Amino acid sequence: MSICLREMRLAGLASGRLASLAVQAAVLEAATTLKPGLVCMDTRGIHSDMDIRTLVASAFSLRVYFAQAVECGRLHAEADPGECLRRLRALGRAAEKTMFAATGGVNTHKGLIFSQGLLCAAMGRLAVLRGAVCAAEVCAEVAVLAGGIVEQDLAPLRHTAGDEEARHGAGRGRTAGEALYLRYGETGIRGEAEQGFPHALMGLQMLWDACARGEFNRAVLHTLLVLMAEIRDTNILWRGGPDKLRTIQTLARRVLELGGTDTPAGTMALEELRNYCLAQRLSPGGSADMLCLALFLYLVAQPER
Repeated sequence: MSICLREMRLAGLASGRLASLAVQAAVLEAATTLKPGLVCMDTRGIHSDMDIRTLVASAFSLRVYFAQAVECGRLHAEADPGECLRRLRALGRAAEKTMFAATGGVNTHKGLIFSQGLLCAAMGRLAVLRGAVCAAEVCAEVAVLAGGIVEQDLAPLRHTAGDEEARHGAGRGRTAGEALYLRYGETGIRGEAEQGFPHALMGLQMLWDACARGEFNRAVLHTLLVLMAEIRDTNILWRGGPDKLRTIQTLARRVLELGGTDTPAGTMALEELRNYCLAQRLSPGGSADMLCLALFLYLVAQPER
């Protein structure tokens, strides 16, 4: 059976247990070694302001928020999805302050607060409405919760931005996501959420298949490379532009085509990709967030592991 269709008995998992699995997923992503440009167990990647200890502290600081997100879904299971989302985003803003307090002001998991929080809320709603579901159904519920978020958050920017800002996506007070929408029409994580995190589901299946073949760190790394090859990673797009994003996607595909760390040629290609990310100061943070979501779904699908 596809892991995306494997049954999750959500009604039997307490909010605290789901929150612990969400934290575990973030820690597992952080600890995976050989990731291009990203913080790993033994390297900071391109990040001078954080290391593995920073990411672990950040992940554990969010446990209460993840539990709150599950409870938000439970309490508003039969309410309008928009109301649940509004309450979740208020919890998320408080969680950002908690994260910054734990990291000394470093933005470690701001994107994950939004995306993983949505998954937790979707699980909370489905625990009440259905009891047992699969990962694909959880992600479909995320799409319900996030319905209209691009139109609500991003589309109005077209009307308020000046001509120069609309062309270049630069403006006082704009977030990177808002600027990328104005510059390239990128909907980023909001668009992913509205579609039900299709890349998280793809990553989940890749992770399941790779774990069945070999060692866990290698499986997680393989999944990240698949995601890097496919996702229009907004972290890379923001810092490097479309050309460097295409280069990184091409290099990631080459690693996979050559067999990844299972072959000498694939290992050399991975080193080339890692060196490119370091030289260009680029980190695939968007792909890493999708990997976290895939890991979370993987853990919930088999909590006994």
